[in-house]
Amino acid sequence: MKYSIVIPTYNMSPFLAASLQSVSKAVKGHEAVLEVVIVDDASTDDTSKVLAAFQRGSGFAVHVLTHTVNRGSSAAKNTGIRHAQGDYVLLLDADNIVGENIFDRLDEEAVANPETDVFVLGMSLIDGHGAPAGVFYRDVVQVDVAANLLPKSIPLLQDNFMDNFSLVRRSVLLDNPFDENFDYLEDWDLWIRLNWIRQARFQFIPDLLGGYRIMDDSKTRQLKKNDAKNKRQLIRLYSKMLLSSEPMGLSPHWVQQVTQHVRQLCSSLI
Repeated sequence: MKYSIVIPTYNMSPFLAASLQSVSKAVKGHEAVLEVVIVDDASTDDTSKVLAAFQRGSGFAVHVLTHTVNRGSSAAKNTGIRHAQGDYVLLLDADNIVGENIFDRLDEEAVANPETDVFVLGMSLIDGHGAPAGVFYRDVVQVDVAANLLPKSIPLLQDNFMDNFSLVRRSVLLDNPFDENFDYLEDWDLWIRLNWIRQARFQFIPDLLGGYRIMDDSKTRQLKKNDAKNKRQLIRLYSKMLLSSEPMGLSPHWVQQVTQHVRQLCSSLI
């Protein structure tokens, strides 16, 4: 089994070095079946220096791709996925980390469950200094992820309970790229499309295979302060749902509910 770790990054150099250090530890013993694809989305900090140092000392396949203009997280992920060569893609945010034994565990699951398209991976929480701060799928997401990952999951239409940190079959991502019209909620949009239209097989691995960094200035926290932007992204997401209601097989009752929700969001922006 071959894996590609895809890391999009934009002005994250203070945390990128720690993320790449964790990758170096995780790759040991798996160098022959692993590659790292990093997409610099036109960073203006010292990201290029961090990446150059990582390439020099890696000892395994590292590909650095650079956007000449900032195109957003979705575009950066798509660039990395298109250049990846692995059977599976591990999606990793530049401020998060991976555990040292992650690929031993993923090998076990991929071999035992060859029909699974998306493995949602458990994470610990870490603070800005890398210190333990809890468990993501307990302290942040408080729903039973495994129980809600059935095909055509209604709870998934109501809220996104999955982070970007996941192992996904590359062919699935190539056929279903991230929507580059989103600069937020792109993961949720992808999970809905894969679950409802592609009917991909999902599996939750609760083992703590990575670390999710909690930062006060994270995009999600900023969007909570910026209600208008958040609402516009939600309108885009729900509108896509309505336009895809036939292939998704949404019931008339659900279409009516979503339509009403979109109207309320639009009214609140006037």
